[in-house]
Amino acid sequence: MKFLLLSASALTALLATGALAEDKRQADAHQHGHGVLNVALEGGTLSIEMETPGADILGFEHIAETEDDKATVRQARETLGDPVALFGLAVAAGCDVTESEIEIGADEDDHDESHADKDDHDHEDGHDDKDDDDSHSEVHAHYTLTCSAPAKLTGLDLGAFFAAFPNAEELDAALLTDSGQAGGEITPASPTLAF
Repeated sequence: MKFLLLSASALTALLATGALAEDKRQADAHQHGHGVLNVALEGGTLSIEMETPGADILGFEHIAETEDDKATVRQARETLGDPVALFGLAVAAGCDVTESEIEIGADEDDHDESHADKDDHDHEDGHDDKDDDDSHSEVHAHYTLTCSAPAKLTGLDLGAFFAAFPNAEELDAALLTDSGQAGGEITPASPTLAF
């Protein structure tokens, strides 16, 4: 399942801004420790999209079958479900989540839905999708927030993200706001992205 993430104008601008970072990401496809973060602020609407390898979030990439693995997936889903805390959004900005989609490839339910979409194609090439899905599961998260005081948003602070998910080493970030575009790498040592 792919998400329709940002408005067409925001997505176009982010793709143009983040093209070099995305080229780097694709060249190093599915590199553990490295993810992608796209952020757009248009008026009072904040859109955040994140994609990381499953190992960065869960510590594993196989389908969660044991109770411990399933508990890890539930905890990750709960942590990812609070983008205001996870991305350190200023409380004074009054941001409320209006849409949240979280897909965890190692989650049996998410995996089954994603794999069902792939079952429509022919497997005559002898390629086994299950091996690829299990060895390269990813986490996709998309959030839309409505902020009553967007001027109070000065940036993101991903300190809580890196504390919750210590296997994540960096996020290649692209940012689009009414005042311009920016990008860079967010790391545990430098966890902020200024608007």
